[in-house]
Amino acid sequence: MSINDLAAAKIAACTKHIDTNPSDPEGYFSRGMEYMDVGENELAVADFSEAIRLKPNDCDAYNNRGNAFDLLGKHQLAIEDFSKVIELDPSDINVYYNRGIAYYGLGEYLLAIKDYSRVISANGNDVDALIKRAAVSCELGEYELAWGDYWSASRIAPTRFEGYYGQAQAQLNLNELDAALDNITKAIKLNPDFADSYSLRAEIYHDLGKLDLATADKETEKNLRSKKTSHD
Repeated sequence: MSINDLAAAKIAACTKHIDTNPSDPEGYFSRGMEYMDVGENELAVADFSEAIRLKPNDCDAYNNRGNAFDLLGKHQLAIEDFSKVIELDPSDINVYYNRGIAYYGLGEYLLAIKDYSRVISANGNDVDALIKRAAVSCELGEYELAWGDYWSASRIAPTRFEGYYGQAQAQLNLNELDAALDNITKAIKLNPDFADSYSLRAEIYHDLGKLDLATADKETEKNLRSKKTSHD
C-alpha cells in the first residue's frame, strides 16, 4: 500500500466513524489530522471547526486548526486560535512557539520574539525556539543577538546544521568573515545538500576575495537547485 493509499484508508476510516457517530468530536479531530498530513488544510480546518463546535474548549482542536490556518497563510486566524488555547491553558508552552510562527508570518516580529522568549524561558534548551528567535533578530538587523541564539543552538545540538548556518549569516552581516566561513563550512559538512549554504559561502568567499572558490560554490548551488527541481 502506497503512502497515498494509506492516507486515503485512514481518512475513509475516520469518515466511517463520523457517519456512525456524528456527535463524536474525536472523529472530526482525527480526520482533520489526517487531512493535514496530506496537505488538505482547508478540509482540516473544516473538521477541526466541527470538533470545536461539538467540544468548545478542546485545546488540541484549536491548536491544530491554528496550525492549519497558518499553513494556509491565514496568520491572524491562526493567532486567534493559539491565543484561545493560551486562554484555556496558559501552561501549554508549545502554543507560544506556534503563535510565534504565526506572528512572524504576519510581520509582527517583536510579538514573535516575545513568544519565542516565553518558550526559551521555560526551556533554555529548546533549539527550535532559539533558531526561530535568531531568525527574527536577523530580520530586525540585530545580528549580535541573532548570533548569540544561533551559537546556543549549536552548543545544545551540535549535529544540527541550522545553528552553524545562522551563525555564518549573522557573522557575514557583522563583517566577521573568517568566523563566518568556518561556521558555514561546518554547516555544509553536516548537510551537504542544502543549496542555500553554498550561496552563503560563495558570498563570504567573494567578500574575502577568493573568487574562484566563490564561483565553484555558486555552481554547486545551481546544480543542487536543478537536481531538486527535477525531483519535484
